[in-house]
Amino acid sequence: MNTGVALYLMLALLIAGLSMDKTLESEVQASTSDSREWREAEVFPATREYQAPDFKAQSLDGEVIRLHDFHGQIVVLNFWATWCPPCRKEVPSLIRLQNSFPEDLQVIGISLDEPSALQQVVHFQKEFDVTYPIVLDDGDVNELYGPLSVIPTTYIIDKKGNIAWYIPGYLSYARFEETIQMMLK
Repeated sequence: MNTGVALYLMLALLIAGLSMDKTLESEVQASTSDSREWREAEVFPATREYQAPDFKAQSLDGEVIRLHDFHGQIVVLNFWATWCPPCRKEVPSLIRLQNSFPEDLQVIGISLDEPSALQQVVHFQKEFDVTYPIVLDDGDVNELYGPLSVIPTTYIIDKKGNIAWYIPGYLSYARFEETIQMMLK
């Protein structure tokens, strides 16, 4: 093969490789971008009365969280992770929900990130100015409520401690608010 052809092939491969890198980079950015539109999940009502499993876990702030401590309030138990784009999109809705119903409702975030990702979860909490407690789950809470097929997954627990709603996937503030308003009637 002559030198000109070899040089041409190497240049073509280099350009193709750079182009593939840019395509891959844009696909990764799109898959992690919070601006993507996510289809809202279905909100499934409980078909029978079922007591939510109690748990005891430590929040990022060092507070011990027990589900039964919130008896008499609606609890929004949200399973999520820092690397999950629809989870990241849902967090502002959960913050707004917590702030809209401070007396009637408590949001609890259950992070499914690896225990080694503690600093990432703490950074996430600060970056998003999360106003509700977050627990970095060691697997115990997930085991009580799982197995989860998708994240985010949210359980809405009524004032008596029963699971009232199951939401496998992203939900907007409007849909959360509608569900909570129905429970408060």
